Amino acid sequence: MSIFRSGGSQPASTPDYTGLQIQTAVSALPIPIVWGTSKLAPNVIWYANFKAIPVTSGGGGGKGLLRLAAKYADYINIIPDAGKRGHISMGEVKRTNDKSFREKVSFVRDEAKRLGRKPDAVRVSNFVFGTVLTDSREASRNTAEAMAPMFQQTADEILASPMMLIGTPEECVVELKRRAKDWGTSQMIFTGEVGQNEKLMRDLREKVLVHV
Repeated sequence: MSIFRSGGSQPASTPDYTGLQIQTAVSALPIPIVWGTSKLAPNVIWYANFKAIPVTSGGGGGKGLLRLAAKYADYINIIPDAGKRGHISMGEVKRTNDKSFREKVSFVRDEAKRLGRKPDAVRVSNFVFGTVLTDSREASRNTAEAMAPMFQQTADEILASPMMLIGTPEECVVELKRRAKDWGTSQMIFTGEVGQNEKLMRDLREKVLVHV
């Protein structure tokens, strides 16, 4: 019997790396070795000169949320208006276009100014639901015309839609620069196939974003 503990064996406990994982900051944890691709929660072993910088962000399209953003947010991500249950209807998608996006940005800037903030204190983010990189201007046009009926918009509206980015890499560079100039966007968030298609993700970064 040891003087440091009572007799009897104690069951060993091994962290489960296949279940829910959260970041920890403790000592004596085993270091996981992974083959292939896996996601692991990190264990912080040391840090210094740490400074917390609070950032408030918001997303949405209704004026109530836009007023809150104008008062508190650092970033706002403008998306189609959602209903009471959080459902985005095709009618709202139809109304989400170049004109409505500009109006919402202007509303936030005016509200911020009215509340004593600088008009550009709230930076603007564009959430792109669909990205299609084409190999010709003709293919870009054909893609927009094919999608137009589903979104109840014209092909031109689809090409300028905040929800979409369609075109050759060169066309997409021009369009993103236009959005930065006309809408004041300083951040783009891409979802949909971009997050699942590695080639599309690489092409978007290497052929488009690095040139914006």
